[in-house]
Amino acid sequence: MLSTRVFRPTMLAGIIYGREVGSTQPMQQLGGCEELTLAIDETKINQANFESSGGGNRATVYRINEMTLAAKLQDLNPINIARTLRGLHTEVAASTVVDDLGTALPGGLVRTAHINPTTVVVRNVATSAVIAAAANYEVRPEGLWWFDDSAALATARAADLATWEAANPTLDPADYEWPGLPIEMDYAYNGYDVIETLTRAAPIMEFMFAGMNEAGDDAASITDFWRVQLSATKGLNLISAGSFSTLDVEGEVLKDPTKTGAAISKYMRKRMATPA
Repeated sequence: MLSTRVFRPTMLAGIIYGREVGSTQPMQQLGGCEELTLAIDETKINQANFESSGGGNRATVYRINEMTLAAKLQDLNPINIARTLRGLHTEVAASTVVDDLGTALPGGLVRTAHINPTTVVVRNVATSAVIAAAANYEVRPEGLWWFDDSAALATARAADLATWEAANPTLDPADYEWPGLPIEMDYAYNGYDVIETLTRAAPIMEFMFAGMNEAGDDAASITDFWRVQLSATKGLNLISAGSFSTLDVEGEVLKDPTKTGAAISKYMRKRMATPA
């Protein structure tokens, strides 16, 4: 029986599911969302009345220009970020590295090829001597940070300066620019995600909002959007002082030609539970 209840205050909460159109994978949750809105832009076309004085219109047509779905996502997971930055997402498996090369300088970072290195061993390329971390460098997720007063770098620089002075006796040692100490690094790393942004076309998504009405006994309110072409996010908060970062997602609701039949929408569908 269809509901005839007029009184239906609404405050929705729920879960958003999504997958790329054409995918055979099941729909997956996008994560938390603090805003989800549908905006409709339309053009009003008037046919003016010229049959009598006073003006007015004899006909009016409203045409939909576009429907835009916008969300403010709370979970900046790799899948959400990749979709909104037109990126390719890959997973790197845990492994080990031998002889990752770099050049160490005081007060500088030597980046490692993989993030979060552990069990790090550093060697002088020229001598193969192991350089201890104590008093020399600190292991960070992004690589090795070399101290300004690193003992190993000071010793290496002094030796290179002496060689340079012997080869250039007429030059002022103050003009010497040390190129740094070539090093090689062995380490292990855990698995991690990689997103290469702006490497693919804008994805077209199928979304479902599985909502419940908190103001109406948690009655189900399910909305399907058959085809939504995502735009790139307008901003990504890398540092957000005093608040959690969110991911602003927006896309245009497009026609789905696979939806056929009388009174069947090619754009979206909303189903609402009948209150008792």
